[in-house]
Amino acid sequence: MPTVYTLGKGKQFEYEGSVEVGLTLFFGDKRTRHCIDAQTLSSLLTHFRHRQVPVAVGSSHDRPPPGSLGEWLIENHSKTQISRYVAPILVSEGYAAVSGEKLAFL
Repeated sequence: MPTVYTLGKGKQFEYEGSVEVGLTLFFGDKRTRHCIDAQTLSSLLTHFRHRQVPVAVGSSHDRPPPGSLGEWLIENHSKTQISRYVAPILVSEGYAAVSGEKLAFL
């Protein structure tokens, strides 16, 4: 199981799967488990892939910035804020690159 670190605070977490087949995230002191299916991840990539400017990660629990990864995940997947975990996986699997404090989708 890969060990990854969040982009902002460098908190360690683990995951199973991949962006292509779906992800199971394990995070926090209690190793909270959260699943994201491949179809949701494909929709996410389709939505962000052709953006001309980098996108905010948007890991705020109550008000992620408009147009951010966090806002999209809350609106299209789950009210649980998981953008801080999805972002580094997107980078490590080659779907995005870090651009300052934002993500540039490739």
